[in-house]
Amino acid sequence: MASQELLNYVEAQLKNGFSEPKIRAALSAAGWPEREIKEAFAQIYSQEFLASVSSPEGSFYFIFTKTWSLLKQRFFVLLVIFTLGTFLAVLINVVFLVDIASRSDVSSLLGSSVFPVLFLLFSTLLLSLVTTAAAVFALQDRSLGIIQVYKYALERFLDFLWTAFVGGLIVLAGSLLFLLPGVVLCLLFIFAPFIVAAENLSGLSALLRSANYIRTNFSQAVFPLLFLVLIDASVFFLPKIFERTTGEELFLPAAGIEVILSILLGVFSFVYLFVLYNQLKALYIAKFKERRA
Repeated sequence: MASQELLNYVEAQLKNGFSEPKIRAALSAAGWPEREIKEAFAQIYSQEFLASVSSPEGSFYFIFTKTWSLLKQRFFVLLVIFTLGTFLAVLINVVFLVDIASRSDVSSLLGSSVFPVLFLLFSTLLLSLVTTAAAVFALQDRSLGIIQVYKYALERFLDFLWTAFVGGLIVLAGSLLFLLPGVVLCLLFIFAPFIVAAENLSGLSALLRSANYIRTNFSQAVFPLLFLVLIDASVFFLPKIFERTTGEELFLPAAGIEVILSILLGVFSFVYLFVLYNQLKALYIAKFKERRA
């Protein structure tokens, strides 16, 4: 935990209008360890979220204002991360489809398509994890550039992979029993990537921490999540609804519009979830302190 002296300094500099990178640079030049600087900013951001929980504006207002604030700060970095991830995913799929289309012999196609399919699934999974990890670190430490977030993502990649593997097995087991448990488990584990980066947990520990945040603050978690799903579904289906009702095509092919919307919605949804995660974490900490008092 960062010292009170450091916390007071960082908080005062932020209130005076200095940016986070400038404050970090000044502290590093003064000899403060990087670990303590990170902890100080993490504590201040947590206090900010904790103070907002009891604000009269309400959680939805805070979520959207904080999401908009973070979008303005990190939109370019997140846009590059999600665009690069989408481009590489599309490229991998195109290469796979071209390879399949070039095989005219049906027996050859059936006999040799197992490895390409497995490669496609595995490479898509790895790409998704790297993209997610890079986006998490871009929000977690707002002083990092594009190259730096990918560096952190690769350094912690095994933690993200292990968490995704354990979570995937649990969700699969739930889905095989009933459809609903699998969906519920996906919702309960949705904050696991943020926990891997911010709280240095992985695997089952990160998954259970995510579930605890949601179960402890069920109404504050479920309604914002459902609202996000509604926004994503509405925006994603708007082009199709427009074309069906008017019979006119948009200025771009439907596939192109879907790609653009998926990137923009991905950026917005990720920031929204990050803000919601921090709010639920603050509520969880507040309730924990109340129980100990």
